[in-house]
Amino acid sequence: MGAVTPIKNIYRNTLENINSGVKVALATIIRARGSTPQKPGSSALFGESGLISGTVGGGLLEAEVQHIAEGVIISGVSDHYFFNLDTEQGDDGAICGGEAVVLIDANPESSVRTVEQMIQSLSMAWGFRVPVYPKISGSTSAKSVLNNLVRNPYAAALMIDGVDGGTGAAYNVSMDATGHPIASNLRECYLDLVAQGKQNEIPLFAAGGVGKNGNVTQNGMALIMLGASGVHIGKYIMQSAAGCLGSEQNRCNVCNIGLCPKGITSQNIKLYRRLDPDQVAERVADTFMAISTEMKKIMAPLGRSQSLPIGMSDAIGIDDAAAAERLQIKYIC
Repeated sequence: MGAVTPIKNIYRNTLENINSGVKVALATIIRARGSTPQKPGSSALFGESGLISGTVGGGLLEAEVQHIAEGVIISGVSDHYFFNLDTEQGDDGAICGGEAVVLIDANPESSVRTVEQMIQSLSMAWGFRVPVYPKISGSTSAKSVLNNLVRNPYAAALMIDGVDGGTGAAYNVSMDATGHPIASNLRECYLDLVAQGKQNEIPLFAAGGVGKNGNVTQNGMALIMLGASGVHIGKYIMQSAAGCLGSEQNRCNVCNIGLCPKGITSQNIKLYRRLDPDQVAERVADTFMAISTEMKKIMAPLGRSQSLPIGMSDAIGIDDAAAAERLQIKYIC
């Protein structure tokens, strides 16, 4: 058994072992309840001779998962496995509690292919008729992803979603793990492209908190002037057109589990029948017509009535000196 390596390297280890001809299985906790030793997302890589890297919690749980994984490597059949830990006792006498569901993947290569390989495969699958690009959370690694995409002839763009706004669990994930303000993250990526002379090769799309202060057009145009080729708007549209209840003060966070009280993100007939689709459609159309009108009012004085002012940062300013320096835009005192 090799030394256990940090979980953050487990996908790299998976590819390295596969490329070296080692047969492996990847175990990942996909659901947990109670005082389980590890939480959902924790992974461990197993080979024919035992644990290679990562962990799903150690103790008897990991021993059972390892035994099953060794069989999965032989059979080549992936499956989910349920474990009851209420009576499990570790080597040190400690008793774990709760339940865990573990996915043991007999073919992890398809799960850990690089972004570049996935983009190429999807582009080819659609006959190069559909633009394919990844969406990532705003983070300090965004520039690394972007630089890889610049070298990828199949990548159509990069979508960056900032820490603000968000629906369901996305907001909490960004806040707890990868959050980065969209304005500075977008600007850093755009300036990096400018430095390489490739700002016209990979479009950048931005999202996160657009319209949060009530002026969706102003927010969107500011992001475009910072370098975005387009802006994605999610929660604002749901709020204006369908009555979404999510807000900074009263965030319901159930978009992703099908229990939306307004029926917006639910397949439950008792919930989605609360929506009047015709009325929502009219409101969506009205919202975008209003945004279009406001955009014209901003663009016309800039002499850009026919084209977006992408990267036209001399048209914006901010009254925060530190932010102005960070974004490389005008400071307005």
